[in-house]
Amino acid sequence: PCAPQNVSATLVCSNHSALVSWVGSPKAESYNVTMTGRDGHTHHCHTNTTSCQLPGIHCGETYSITVTPSSKTCTGHPSAVYSFQAGLCAPVNVTVSPACEDSTVSWTHVTGAEMYVATATAADGHNHTCGSNYSSSCSFTGLHCGETYTVTVVTVDRGCWSEPSSAVELRTALCPPTNLTGRVSCDTNALTLTWDPSPVSGVTYALQTDPGGQVPPSVYTTSNTSHTLTNGLCGQRYAVRIAAQDGNCRGSYSSPIEISTAPCQPTDLIARVDCGSNKGNFSWLGSSGVSFYTVEVTGRHGHVASCSSDATSCAVRLDCGRSYSATLVASTESCNSSRHADVHFDSAPCLMEDVSAELHCSTNVMDVSWTETGSDNYTAWAISADGHRASCNATSNSCSIRDLRCGEVYEVAVTPSSIHCPIIAGSDYKVQTAPCKPENTTVDQSCSSNTATVQWSQGSAPQNNTVTATSASGVNSTRDSTESSYSFLDLSCGQLYTFTPDGLSVTFHCNNQSAQLSWTPIDNAVDYYGCAQAGNGDMLHCHSRNPTCTIQDLDCGTVYNFSVQASDGKCNSSFGDPVQSGAAPCPPDNVTVKLMAMQMEIQVMRFSWTEVTCNDTDYILKLTGSLLGDSQAQFDLSSYWTSTTYFEIPLPCGSAYSATVESRNAAGTSNPSGALNGTTAPCPPSGVAYGGNSSFATVSWNASVFATTFRVYDNSVKPKARLCSTAGLRRDLSVKRPETENGGLSAPVLDVKPATSTGIFVGWSQIETATHYSLMIRKQGSSSEPEEMRVYGESIVLTDLSPDSIYCVWVSARNSATSGPQSEPVCVHLGEGLPQ
Repeated sequence: PCAPQNVSATLVCSNHSALVSWVGSPKAESYNVTMTGRDGHTHHCHTNTTSCQLPGIHCGETYSITVTPSSKTCTGHPSAVYSFQAGLCAPVNVTVSPACEDSTVSWTHVTGAEMYVATATAADGHNHTCGSNYSSSCSFTGLHCGETYTVTVVTVDRGCWSEPSSAVELRTALCPPTNLTGRVSCDTNALTLTWDPSPVSGVTYALQTDPGGQVPPSVYTTSNTSHTLTNGLCGQRYAVRIAAQDGNCRGSYSSPIEISTAPCQPTDLIARVDCGSNKGNFSWLGSSGVSFYTVEVTGRHGHVASCSSDATSCAVRLDCGRSYSATLVASTESCNSSRHADVHFDSAPCLMEDVSAELHCSTNVMDVSWTETGSDNYTAWAISADGHRASCNATSNSCSIRDLRCGEVYEVAVTPSSIHCPIIAGSDYKVQTAPCKPENTTVDQSCSSNTATVQWSQGSAPQNNTVTATSASGVNSTRDSTESSYSFLDLSCGQLYTFTPDGLSVTFHCNNQSAQLSWTPIDNAVDYYGCAQAGNGDMLHCHSRNPTCTIQDLDCGTVYNFSVQASDGKCNSSFGDPVQSGAAPCPPDNVTVKLMAMQMEIQVMRFSWTEVTCNDTDYILKLTGSLLGDSQAQFDLSSYWTSTTYFEIPLPCGSAYSATVESRNAAGTSNPSGALNGTTAPCPPSGVAYGGNSSFATVSWNASVFATTFRVYDNSVKPKARLCSTAGLRRDLSVKRPETENGGLSAPVLDVKPATSTGIFVGWSQIETATHYSLMIRKQGSSSEPEEMRVYGESIVLTDLSPDSIYCVWVSARNSATSGPQSEPVCVHLGEGLPQ
């Protein structure tokens, strides 16, 4: 038998073997395949087919492959030697960064590698990966603390992963200790901190304390699970964190806890007394780290009082005419400061006793009397809560205070001239003056219910008011109220006109989520109010003086009840009958289609569109059109309702279609989107007829709908060779001897597969007399011309392509004299991720 032709080999990823194929020899009944590496490693296989798989090849090795045919009687000539490159080996010299540093793995670069993938696996099985396209290192992220990982690296070549490299160990930093707690000694301000021990033996602990402000944090190291910090300052609040360390490797710090020392002693306590009210008022300078302060007051006669505050002042009630001492303590939740030195002072002198007052309501004049203690001059005071003061003077035991304000509560006190008080602050004896006259009276009438609400202004003190409504005929209605308003519910009705708009229509605009309302105008109406109420009670409004208005900011996907109310300037009508309408979504924008490869005269089309911004939206794709240009062969198709923004649907070849998409939700269905018109690929021509003689051949065929170009192929060769392209329905061809046609160049056999999500590996069979090859690539669905590349060798990796796209590739052999026929186009779909 003759030598086999077009020997080629491809790399099989699953078992790292070589798949050898060839064009069979006439009369051959079996074939012997020999594959010999440069290292002397040899493989054989025997088969009666035209392909054979050889496992166990060495990584990184270059093999020479020959195929020898055999018949029943003899062994034929071996094929031309085909050179095959096995898959790359795993990286060597894999190393990892030391513990506590960045989690980086590095290795020695492997020539020809497309990328590398490193995997770190923990003892419990969880793993992390990192990858690199060209660099010989990558860094892991998210590794767990306190773990030992096994790290391996693989090489990616022509979409295949090598065997894993030798494993190395990567140890992460220790985890921070748990249950960090602290307590303070109030007397010494010593902080004692404890924590749970690390599960790793032989570790030490780094304790960090941060007092805040401009003071930098301090770090203390211990091998124990507790530590006491002495010489703490009062009034400090520390943030404390703990970390474990093993050798020179310190792990991350725990979350901080906060602990406070005892507060510092407050200073500058001052006591001030008020005459009349007998209050002791205390103030001081604040200190740091304090939650609250307490003042304790002790009289020589045994009276004890105290007050507390989180500010720097407080007050207590004292006995008049007595001697007192006061001290001050600052506190936190757990500690008290040392006491402030005692402050000694006298309470305010005692004023006149048996004071009584009588108010004249009509004049707001107060008569004040008291028990006379001898010949002296007296002053009677009336002091309100807002600081207003009025007084009268007498040499006997009574006088009258005038110029009092209405509706006020006054504290009354009497002082003889023999007592010297700078200011009389008040007393326990209180008198309320006559109520104020109501002012700023207004009436709000309700047209629909014959009610009227009266409102007025009054003083701050509670008082009873009498409200009277008098009709034109003299009918009175009188009520009492302690509030500043009252509503009459029993007034006699007068003339009442009711009017309600009708003929309401609603037009919804999905592009800006608004609704235009229009209705029949009404005589005497000066204002209209539109309302849109959702099912949850939310309401939106619009106002207009014309019988139309627009409500903005509707919520897409919500159903509303729309209604209108009219007003004549005094009274409003009831709302008209509601019209229910939904804020339906807009139709999708940017409907596009991606055509898949034709199979069995059926073409799958992937339609996609822009997502509509609206709650709970579904979509439906609708197609109408005709088959093979026949107006009588119509179709009407649709998808089911779906929440995705794409749908795949098949159509026969030679179909013309018009595609629209609608959206819907609970509020309604949108209008159809703009139509997308197109056609599927033309069907194969029918009625193909052949004729001719030894010098020429004639091929003719029938027209195919939507076809603009026809290609004629020679099926007697493998792969089939394209003879010509034409726009007509007939072609005359001259017959050439195979050995002279195309200078002996044949069409390559392609091997095309995805390498990455943006790259394609293209390999092809070697053509003996070719010096280089012409490669054409075109993205399916693109209107651009195919891109042509000149390639030396029998493979190439095409990069920087678009993911999730279909690319078609064809190759022809070239030399200085001529060009060979183009190979059959091979199309491949790139996914969204790397092949595994």
